[in-house]
Amino acid sequence: MPLNATYRHFNASGREPARLAATNNLTYLMNLFRNDGFIFENEQVFPERYGRIGYLAGDGESIEVIQGRHQWETNFIPDLANFELKAMPTRGAGGTSIRFILGEGSVGCHCSEIPAGTYKKGHRHMNGVVIHAVTGKGYSLLWYQGEKDFHRTDWQHGVIYSPPDQMFHQHFNISPRPARYLAVQMGSVR
Repeated sequence: MPLNATYRHFNASGREPARLAATNNLTYLMNLFRNDGFIFENEQVFPERYGRIGYLAGDGESIEVIQGRHQWETNFIPDLANFELKAMPTRGAGGTSIRFILGEGSVGCHCSEIPAGTYKKGHRHMNGVVIHAVTGKGYSLLWYQGEKDFHRTDWQHGVIYSPPDQMFHQHFNISPRPARYLAVQMGSVR
């Protein structure tokens, strides 16, 4: 959502339960400013972050950068499981990915898909990256440089996990179809 915007969530099904998973940078902001009034009672509105007409309905703009770093700028993604991703061969055979620029915000994310029976190359990043399993089933191996043993995390739709700071990890798809995940972190490409 755009920064400091008021919003409500609705379950459009009317019959099936809905699950909401949210990632934010509140802990970071509370430690940075150390003033609850500034954070929770701030009425500043950021209209420039609402985007163009249609952004809250899922419209957006494709920004072609380089292979594996393409971006989609929007405020809303109506169907993450079926969103068109772009080829990213440097991270694993047949893998696809796209970075999202959401509401001109400070939280960044990317969605990647791993073909059936394959993996995404091992990598590491800063603390606080939250991984949401969107489709498929698999596992991730996690390890620190120099460790002899791996730590295994099994995942499927609805599982959320966060690798510790600078811990290498590698995702493996064991489903008969592609597996997709969303990685959310502090700091956007902007």
